[in-house]
Amino acid sequence: MPFGLKNASFTFSKMMAEILHRFEHFAVPYLDDVAINSNSWEEHLNHLNAVLTEIRDADLTIKPITCKFAQDRVKYLGLIVGRGTPN
Repeated sequence: MPFGLKNASFTFSKMMAEILHRFEHFAVPYLDDVAINSNSWEEHLNHLNAVLTEIRDADLTIKPITCKFAQDRVKYLGLIVGRGTPN
């Protein structure tokens, strides 16, 4: 999406929410980020595969260098979230 378009962030966020709506119980899209939460390694691999497949099927791409996979804790929207972290 070209820079400078009004409402571009909103439009992209809405599109990502629509693409990932089937996974709302484990995938949380926000702007150009998607947080995936899982209870086990096997479940995480299944969730990750489902999300990446859906993104590919929507003809979107990701930049692997900006991705973090299989993290116990991450900073997301200014908060540290993960196993055992309430905030």
